[in-house]
Amino acid sequence: MVTAFRRGFSIVEILIVVTIIGILSIGVFSAMTYIRTSKINTTKQMIRVYQTAIDSFHNDTGAYPLTLEELVDKPSDQKIAQRWQGPYVKKVVTEDAFNKPFVYNVTKGAKTPYELYSWGENGEGSQESEWIDAWKL
Repeated sequence: MVTAFRRGFSIVEILIVVTIIGILSIGVFSAMTYIRTSKINTTKQMIRVYQTAIDSFHNDTGAYPLTLEELVDKPSDQKIAQRWQGPYVKKVVTEDAFNKPFVYNVTKGAKTPYELYSWGENGEGSQESEWIDAWKL
């Protein structure tokens, strides 16, 4: 009696495996897209909170904070410190949702009174189109 052993896979088995891999890759891609979108939205919300705090600081003191830390800690400038009504936020989080530092600078005489933005997902040196800018939200 001769027994024949099959070697390899049938086309149906290969199609099933390829279909399963395709479905899993679509799921991973969707999850990665969702996570990226969530990080962008979280960073935008953090910037909005800082904008509100910076505006409150300005309304109280007549000046913009030199650093984001001045939203929590009284400024060293006595003239500003006398009118300071803070803290304006409970804690300063210096990094965005991508774990990259926020950029904040007072810009006297510029188009906007200050810069506040995240470099975005790719960090420092990324293209300006990737920045999450307080003035473009």
